[in-house]
Amino acid sequence: ASNALKSFNNFEPKVQLAVLDDLKRVVMKMADKGLLRYSYVQRLTYEFLVKVEKLRDSSDENAQKFYESTVSALVPLVTEASLAMISTSEGTKSICRVLAISQAKDKKKLLKKWKGHIKNMCVHEYGYLTIITALNVVDDTVTLKKSLLSELAKEITEEEIFASVTDPSGICRKLYLYLTIPYEHMRRYFSKDEIELMTPVKGTSKKDPEMRKNEINGVLKENLESCCIENVVQLAKDKKGSDVLLNVLNRWWNVDLCKAITNAVESEMQNILEHPTGQVTIKRALVLDKERKDSEKDNVLADTIWKLMKPDVKKWISINRCAFVLNALLEHPCTSKDVKQSLKENETVLKENKELAAVKIIMKVL
Repeated sequence: ASNALKSFNNFEPKVQLAVLDDLKRVVMKMADKGLLRYSYVQRLTYEFLVKVEKLRDSSDENAQKFYESTVSALVPLVTEASLAMISTSEGTKSICRVLAISQAKDKKKLLKKWKGHIKNMCVHEYGYLTIITALNVVDDTVTLKKSLLSELAKEITEEEIFASVTDPSGICRKLYLYLTIPYEHMRRYFSKDEIELMTPVKGTSKKDPEMRKNEINGVLKENLESCCIENVVQLAKDKKGSDVLLNVLNRWWNVDLCKAITNAVESEMQNILEHPTGQVTIKRALVLDKERKDSEKDNVLADTIWKLMKPDVKKWISINRCAFVLNALLEHPCTSKDVKQSLKENETVLKENKELAAVKIIMKVL
């Protein structure tokens, strides 16, 4: 069966349909016998689904009928075996594509099958992708919130969220990134293959992706903000965790989280500002703050960080990583004037450190 699929594209359309018809009988027979829990069957099922999916927009009436009958027959079988299938990469891919091609009622049945297993799926090396795909293709956000996200919000702890977002593999944090990033930033954190897997088939989803996300992301808001506030120092200095921290900040702009960041800078200033990831996190937070519509109305971040750095500005100029933060403050509308004046007063120190990359940028701005 796999050999037939490898040379599939070389066949004539009629032969392709005949090959798929033979494969359908093989796949359906295996699925009926409960063999979808085995990886080799899952791989064949996924490859079969990818080929069948291309028939959906075919001008051939027979191809369209074959597509519809295959989806109708195979979706219930994959739904029944879905919890066993997420244990492998190919099984997860099959579930993602079934979600993408299914109609609303079939998607609801799949979500219902996962009840009681959501948390385990979210922290699984493959299962997380099925959850994200569901969030990306199911238009019924009320069902998503009730049957999926509410269960997760009740069961997952701050410690488990922290462990997920700082995991070196960077896999399990993707659910939290998906909920907090703008839809146009998907390619920053998800591979091309992942995006293709979680993209709905035309006609099965009508809701705007950003609208859907806005309707569901509030369910985990409290969990995520609480985790970030309690672990702000560790997250700021962690390459994986800092992305989640900054996206949570940017999504809801919680004043308590802003204060937690400034408190962290105050209590561990040198530890954070001289840290390779810590200084980048603070700099990125200031850039996000600058881009906000209400930045000048309710600014907590830039003003406070500048007040903390100002007394030792000579010291920070001479440390490259810290000088990058000074540059971000120099370009922030709320602190620009005062920072500029202070830096000009320390022109001698700037010249003494003119070889530092950050100081070069500051002198160019000045």
